[in-house]
Amino acid sequence: MMKLFSRLFVLFSVVIVFSGIVGASGAMLLYYWGQQPYGESFGETGSSDDKSAKLTFPSPVIYVLHPGRPLKDLSADLADLKCISSPFFFQLWVKAFSDFRKFKAGSYRFSLPIQPQKLVEQFITGETYNEPVLEVTIPEGFTLRQVIRRFVEKGVGSEAEFLRLSTSPSFLKSLGISASSIEGFLYPATYPFYQMPDEAAVFSEMVRVFWKRLPAGYEVMVARHGINLNQAIILASLIEAETPHDDERESVSEVLWGRLDRGMTLGIDASVIYGIDDYDGNLKRKHLEDRSNPYNLRVYQGLPPTPITSPGISSLLAVINPTRDGHLFYVIDPEKGNRHTFTNSLEAHNKEVKKLVAVSKKQ
Repeated sequence: MMKLFSRLFVLFSVVIVFSGIVGASGAMLLYYWGQQPYGESFGETGSSDDKSAKLTFPSPVIYVLHPGRPLKDLSADLADLKCISSPFFFQLWVKAFSDFRKFKAGSYRFSLPIQPQKLVEQFITGETYNEPVLEVTIPEGFTLRQVIRRFVEKGVGSEAEFLRLSTSPSFLKSLGISASSIEGFLYPATYPFYQMPDEAAVFSEMVRVFWKRLPAGYEVMVARHGINLNQAIILASLIEAETPHDDERESVSEVLWGRLDRGMTLGIDASVIYGIDDYDGNLKRKHLEDRSNPYNLRVYQGLPPTPITSPGISSLLAVINPTRDGHLFYVIDPEKGNRHTFTNSLEAHNKEVKKLVAVSKKQ
C-alpha cells in the first residue's frame, strides 16, 4: 500500500510540476510528505511485515551548512546523509511552505529518522550544534561511588564534594528527592556537557534525566504493590545488581517479592558488599555474619537502607511486573555463564547449589 502511495505521489508531483498547476490536493500531498520521518513511511522498503527490510540509520548526523550554499546543493547533501528521501521533494517543500532565505549557516546535529519539516525548523531557528567539552558514559548497575570516581577521573570536581552533595538534605530536596541519598537516582546514560560541569551540575543533570525517563504513572503503579517510590528504587537496584539479563529481571523480582512477603531474608551478597567500606574483592564469612553492616541482607530482613546501584528502566519495570512462577530461590547456572536457575523449594535450590560447587571445584 505504501509503495503504491509513493508511486502515486511521484506521478502526481510530476504532473503538478510540468503542468504548472499547483492545486489544493497537490499542496496537501506535498505538505504530508514533509511530516513523515524518513524511514517510517517513504523510507521503508519491502512489506510491512518484513522487519529486515527497514532502512537503518546512522544517528546522530552532523551537518555543516556553509554560508551561501544553494538550496539545491543543501537538498542533495541531506539526501546523501539519509536525512531525506528526495532532494527534489525537499526543494519543493521549502519553496512552498518556508523561506530558504531564513536558513542560518552553522553546524547542525540531527537524530534520525527526522521529519523534513523539523529539518527546516532547525535551520531557521539556528539550533546549531557544538562539540561537547566532556562526554561521560555511566553504565547500568554503577554505584554512587563508581559514578563519582568516573567523573573525578575526567577532571570534574572532588570526591569529597560529590559525597557531601549526595546526602545533603537541601540539595536532594531541590532535585525532588525525598530519600536520604542520591544513590539510585543517577540515571545510567551517556552525558554530554558543553561546558565543564561542577559536582552539583553533574548530579542535577543525571537526576533530571532520571525523572524524565521514569515511566509515566510509576509512583501510582508501585503504590498498588504497597510500596513507595524510594522502596521501588531500592528493589530495582537489587534486581539490577543480581542479573545483567533483561529476561531474568522479572524472575528475580518475583523471588524478592516472595521472600519479602514471607519474612525471609533476601540474602543478596551484592548488598552485603555495598556496605563494606574496605571491600577487597574477597567476601568472607565474617562479612556475611556482620550485624554492624546495615546492608547485610544475610542477617537482616527487608530492604537495605538505600539503593545499591543505578537501576535502568528494565529493572524499574521488573519491580511492578514480577513473574508468577512460584520462585523463591535462584543460583548461578554453571553451564550458562552468568545466567541463573530459578527454583521453588529449598530442596531444589540446594541441588542446584551442589552442582555449582562441584563445577567450581573442578576449575
